[in-house]
Amino acid sequence: MGFFPNANRTARTKPRGTATGLPRSLRRAQSHALRMSPDIIEIEETPERIRVAWDNRRVRKDRGLLWFLAVFWMLWAPLTIFMTHKATQEDGMLWAWCVFGWAGTLLIPLSLGQTRARERVEMDARGLTWELSGCFPAARKAIPLAAIAEIRIGAIYKNARNQECVVTLNIFEIARFEKRHLVGHWLHPDHKGLVFERLRRFAAERAWPIRFTDGRVGGTPRG
Repeated sequence: MGFFPNANRTARTKPRGTATGLPRSLRRAQSHALRMSPDIIEIEETPERIRVAWDNRRVRKDRGLLWFLAVFWMLWAPLTIFMTHKATQEDGMLWAWCVFGWAGTLLIPLSLGQTRARERVEMDARGLTWELSGCFPAARKAIPLAAIAEIRIGAIYKNARNQECVVTLNIFEIARFEKRHLVGHWLHPDHKGLVFERLRRFAAERAWPIRFTDGRVGGTPRG
């Protein structure tokens, strides 16, 4: 036996930069393919009902939106603290600004918390149900079929030049004032499109009177 107790043991090493024997770049590509796979969106369909569900921790997210909000909050929160300090020493409109400043400072982290949540959309002859669970605050919304004004992806408001910079999946509810509900806010645009197309196909096969609009760039608006 040599001087070192473990000198005679066979060393077990892995190639540098790998955890499973695969290059890091290949493992990254595999992870991306898994997160972008349509199978990661759970779809259950019967003649009467369709259920679409996903776990935001597993699916690929809209990273542009994620980084924008994260960087915006890192700038917004210190500015709000500074303006609050100024408001305590001066009179004027600074206090009114602080109301909106602290609203953004508190609401953005709550929104980012939804990246750990599960979402579920169900639709049948009675209506549509959307549920967000596993985060704070949880949410659930049930909309009767007759109260669905439109389901739209990539909203267009005035013309083709006035589009949202983020692809959104929206449910518009008929009410005293038309309500807009965002579904799959953190989903990658490709997955939002998958959810939209499955709901549209299911409703079309049953001739339900729901308007579906594809407002994405290059999309084909269809009722």
